[in-house]
Amino acid sequence: MIGLYVAVRTFIAWLWLRFCRWCAQPLRLVLKSNEYYHKIVIIGDGFAAGFGDWITMASSGGLSEYIAHEISKEDKIRHKWQVINRGIVDTDSSQWHPTSSTKYFQSVMSTPQLRDADVVLVVVGSMDARYPKTSLFRLWSFVMMTILDARPLPFPPTRRSATSKPSATHCARKASACASDRFATRTS
Repeated sequence: MIGLYVAVRTFIAWLWLRFCRWCAQPLRLVLKSNEYYHKIVIIGDGFAAGFGDWITMASSGGLSEYIAHEISKEDKIRHKWQVINRGIVDTDSSQWHPTSSTKYFQSVMSTPQLRDADVVLVVVGSMDARYPKTSLFRLWSFVMMTILDARPLPFPPTRRSATSKPSATHCARKASACASDRFATRTS
């Protein structure tokens, strides 16, 4: 009986999270980034999505609410920052990898409203405990992919052209190869 209660309550919490995010952060209201308007996109698992957080009708839940609140409290920040939550409940790091068959990363980052984000915050790993034998390898390949794809920020910030960096798939393949080499040497 308790298991049924937990399953029903979890499903209702998931529906409430999706509905509140749909109301609070519709993609049609996301503006393009420019010199004075910036975007932070949060992607990842249930922690990023805000599952288990206290969510009200006007909030999207998760880290996006806390980061937006801290930015608004800071007097020295004069530019407008919008924090957009695109975490997905019950996902792990392997599903967010750019070469994964689920294509979560590609679907979020190919959305025209989110493609020009100034900051992308990746929150993965909280659900990886379900697969302890492969979670270290997956997290290591994700970190290596992120390091290989990282772009140094020029000062003052300028926009980079789309042709100046390798594709996410190319970087993910390099990271997976590098991670598998390192993982193989550590386990042998």
